[in-house]
Amino acid sequence: MKDGDFVEIEYVGKIKESGDIFDLTDEELAKEKGIFNPRTIYGPITVVVGAKHVLAGLDRALLNAKPKDKKTIILEPKDGFGERNPNIVRVVPLSQFKKQNMAPTPGQYITFDQGLRGRVASVNGGRVKLDFNHPLAGKVLEYELTVNRIVTDTKEKATAIVSFYLGALAKEAKVSIENEKAKITLAKEVPATDVLKNSIKEDIKKYVREIKEIDF
Repeated sequence: MKDGDFVEIEYVGKIKESGDIFDLTDEELAKEKGIFNPRTIYGPITVVVGAKHVLAGLDRALLNAKPKDKKTIILEPKDGFGERNPNIVRVVPLSQFKKQNMAPTPGQYITFDQGLRGRVASVNGGRVKLDFNHPLAGKVLEYELTVNRIVTDTKEKATAIVSFYLGALAKEAKVSIENEKAKITLAKEVPATDVLKNSIKEDIKKYVREIKEIDF
């Protein structure tokens, strides 16, 4: 497999130390393990090799994979969600939260105006410790990866890129292909900014060479 290939995969991602599952594509397994999320779209996903659609370690594993492969891959933090950075753990006076009628509790996630999302690590003595590291930073991960097939259909490729950017909202979008033109129709519920549309256009032009024109 090479950079730019579209490949359909399935996976189960675990924290190696504990065996806890943090991400998976199998709906039945999610229900069995009691971690089913009705807002998640389960099932195989199509990604572009080398396009950073998956973690760096998985991307490299796909370069050495072929259809029907089943692999167990261990990712060190540098190939997963990075090492923990103590410099982005901050202490904020509790009074700042009270001014906004907020009562932070340990384990809660809070999003600030700048778009930063932090976890409340502790609340003690009028101070709130906030951790802005990714929850899986510093963790060794274990992935059970199944490579289903290489995707060659033009519409499937374009749809995969739309899905990457829209996530669960992709089910509200429709992609149609006519000759060398792609038409992407978004529902009103999808908050598609110009930046988002441009990102989708750029990736389709870059990775789906059969398409020369894209309209929303």
